[in-house]
Amino acid sequence: MQELNLNGRAPKTNAGENELRIPLDLRDWIDPVVLKTWVTEEVEALDWKNEKLQKYLQAHPDFRPKELLSVLIFAYATGVMESDEILGALQSNDGLNGLWRGPGPSAKEIGTFRKKNRALLKWGLAEILKRALQQKVGYLESRLPPGLRQVVVDSAVGRLDLARHMDGAA
Repeated sequence: MQELNLNGRAPKTNAGENELRIPLDLRDWIDPVVLKTWVTEEVEALDWKNEKLQKYLQAHPDFRPKELLSVLIFAYATGVMESDEILGALQSNDGLNGLWRGPGPSAKEIGTFRKKNRALLKWGLAEILKRALQQKVGYLESRLPPGLRQVVVDSAVGRLDLARHMDGAA
């Protein structure tokens, strides 16, 4: 199992180390159906009726930000980082079924969306990582302690950086 420790980096392998690690693929902790539900809930909670967004969508009817955001959050939460790998998962419906319908975006569109919406992706991914961590350790509070919250955000940033670097190396 590939893992990221709580700071978003590959774990050190010291014998006897008892450190909680967030798996690169959250499906190791969370049922994929639950994970998709969380992604959908977080994305739906955003203000999709914003006037500027509505005008932009009218001018660009092929742009599907809600679906693209959902796909990328789920993909990054499950260790699918490269744009071409995401496209392959969309075509095979490998865990992404229900989040996207019809012909998929291009790898270029994925990269552009990631670049232009990095803050939004970071937020959404951090929310999913937070939920997974809360469920794993049984933390019932709605807010994580500040230090742990920063660790979750750092892990989200680490995944986004990894995705960007993997696309850059391709």
